[in-house]
Amino acid sequence: MFPIFFRIGNITLRTYGLFVAIGVLVAYNYVIKNAVRKKVDINFVSNLSFFSLVIGFLGARVLYVILNFKYYKSDLLSIVKIWEGGLVLYGGVLSGLIFGVIFLIKNKQNLLDICDLYAPALFLGLSIGRLGCFSAGCCYGRETDSFFGIVFNSLDSLAPIGVKIFPTQLFESLYSLLIFIFLHIIFAREKFKDKLLFLGLTIYSILRFLNEFLRGDYRGEFLFIFSPSQVISLVLVILNLVIIIYINFRGKKDNKS
Repeated sequence: MFPIFFRIGNITLRTYGLFVAIGVLVAYNYVIKNAVRKKVDINFVSNLSFFSLVIGFLGARVLYVILNFKYYKSDLLSIVKIWEGGLVLYGGVLSGLIFGVIFLIKNKQNLLDICDLYAPALFLGLSIGRLGCFSAGCCYGRETDSFFGIVFNSLDSLAPIGVKIFPTQLFESLYSLLIFIFLHIIFAREKFKDKLLFLGLTIYSILRFLNEFLRGDYRGEFLFIFSPSQVISLVLVILNLVIIIYINFRGKKDNKS
């Protein structure tokens, strides 16, 4: 809606980058606060957060570029212009998780405990970061006549101008915030121990799958009627449910023994 936060001479601060940065900082502080409460080593958490974030951003950007390579092949320099928007959450989550698992194993930390610690923060940061998408106009929705529709007017917007479209970015921001609140409550009450991240990703994947039907931007080649993100969502729902069932089964087996 407001792609440029301010512009002074040759210096431009894009609202997209500002919200992403705020989301990262808020999520990081949330993790640190809970790490102190759970008596987890702060240096370990800081290192894990920093490197997972860097790897996650690279993974999110790489997947976005792959899905939109028709655009980037004529302007390869634009690939590095991450401040203009263009991240795929699933690319970031998967690459960040893979690195995190390796980092945890190397440092001999309990994987599931750390996943619980980071689970609410992931969706808190996402809920804020998606406001940046809304500001930039990326990840926009398809045309609609419903009262949910909004109109982008800025010439710097990535969304179609003067057309009433679904604010899919705001939908995702809202349900990510609700997932955060839900996970925060059960994390504080120490419920669903060892399963918070997988529970959150299951709920998110279902809602993301549905939200994708309202999207109007190009997101890569479709498989039948499903976008790449919907295919990933379906895979993640199945995978996370299997993991939750396995953790429950293992817990019951340990209790019996």
